[in-house]
Amino acid sequence: MVNDSFRLGPFADALYACDGDWWDHWWQPGCPSGASAFVGQKWSQDARAAETYGINRVPSVAELGLSLDPLRIHLGSNSGYQALNLAVLFGASRILLTGFDMKLSVGGQRHFFGDHPGSLNKASDYNQFIRAFHTTADDLKRAGVEVLNCTPGSALDAFPMAKLEDVI
Repeated sequence: MVNDSFRLGPFADALYACDGDWWDHWWQPGCPSGASAFVGQKWSQDARAAETYGINRVPSVAELGLSLDPLRIHLGSNSGYQALNLAVLFGASRILLTGFDMKLSVGGQRHFFGDHPGSLNKASDYNQFIRAFHTTADDLKRAGVEVLNCTPGSALDAFPMAKLEDVI
């Protein structure tokens, strides 16, 4: 799960959020709707968040393509990209993307789950995000990883589209 989507998938194996500010907002000890209650692994590239909340940290570098080095991920300018890289490092051979619409949603919201609350709601350069995802093709092929975009109406065209119900 990536960012706020953890609220929709508390059963997931892992939660990734890049920004320490995100962890500050969603870490609510004892709150059943807070990230602290998520039972799977919790990951970030943010050193302060990892230390403060006792979550796993994966170092990051501002490079395109995917890191195949298990000691770091590439940033790609968004958490979804970073979570994709982390899934590859975890050994995934097939990744199904859901919620990767990469455009303003109905009502002008920035994410399929709605806007982030308050100061977390930052502008997203979806064209930059999409270009970054295109740089992953060679690394995914080298790693033997298939990625399918199962997000209806997605603007992300770096991966083949599929219906989720057809591929699970």
